[in-house]
Amino acid sequence: MKNIIRSAQRNAKLSFLMYAAFGLCFTACSDDDESNGGGSGDLPAMSDLGITHQVTGIIDSKGNMSTFNYVDGRLTSGHTYVDDMDFTIGGSPLTVWCGVEESDGEKYEETYTNIKTNSYGAMTYAEVKWREEGYGEVYEGGGTFTIEYDDNRLTKITIEESDAEGDYTYTYKTEFVHSWDGNNITKVTAKETETENDGSEEYTDTYEYTDYYEYGSNPETNSGIYLPQLAIMDSDFMCYAGLFGRTTSHIPESATIDGQNYEFSVDKDSQGRITAFYENGYLYESYFYDGQTPSAARTTINKAPAKTKGHGLMRKIAKRIIARNTGR
Repeated sequence: MKNIIRSAQRNAKLSFLMYAAFGLCFTACSDDDESNGGGSGDLPAMSDLGITHQVTGIIDSKGNMSTFNYVDGRLTSGHTYVDDMDFTIGGSPLTVWCGVEESDGEKYEETYTNIKTNSYGAMTYAEVKWREEGYGEVYEGGGTFTIEYDDNRLTKITIEESDAEGDYTYTYKTEFVHSWDGNNITKVTAKETETENDGSEEYTDTYEYTDYYEYGSNPETNSGIYLPQLAIMDSDFMCYAGLFGRTTSHIPESATIDGQNYEFSVDKDSQGRITAFYENGYLYESYFYDGQTPSAARTTINKAPAKTKGHGLMRKIAKRIIARNTGR
């Protein structure tokens, strides 16, 4: 049986969990005390996330836009440009939902329930279900995930999901390990493994990478953005809600990602808020705050080379399962 890992899938970095819902069994544990989530009051506070100014809108280099709505300083709803999904966060017990109905009639959604959090409100455990309707068929999957932290700094995510039909089994597992120097992330190590067994033979393919972030002697202070290169940013709204812990205190000056070297820079406004993030001199994302209209900057942003808009992590896994089962 053919291995189902494709180079294109490898290049599309498994930006996380925020986006890990398919028959997943992520295994990890938190160093912080766990509790059950509740309404918006139980969501992470800005002061615990390394954020001084809350981002209310993001536009990527292609003009795709995320918008964030806050209640009492907590992110509770909005829209993410990843898969063009709307999302809600809240309720008692705490539930996270995101979904989209696309122009071709295809529908997709993810629901996170039975969420546990650490003392800061970051997720340490959740049960996740995904559902896709399209081409006259309905596909569903689900599982669990856990995340480890060190004083609200995300240190490890392990994602594991499986699917079976008759004698055939498929298992997917990936780990992201984040290393920190104080409150600055310095290294991300990822390992992705896919295993297929047709009852007589087993096939395994493994892909690994390590990314390094350098800060130099005088790095820019981070007003509250999450580095868009991180895999977990496939779920940008979960990052900005604080469900994956705090962000970095500073912006790295450079990075080595998949063996390629990159230089980073930012623009700030008069209040010290980051308004633009550049990769090798090209605009990567722009950021907006209360009272600003993200759509007004689309013309400027579209002048930058557009990056490919991919699926969030969870939907990438769902697409693999659906493709394996249907051939599409």
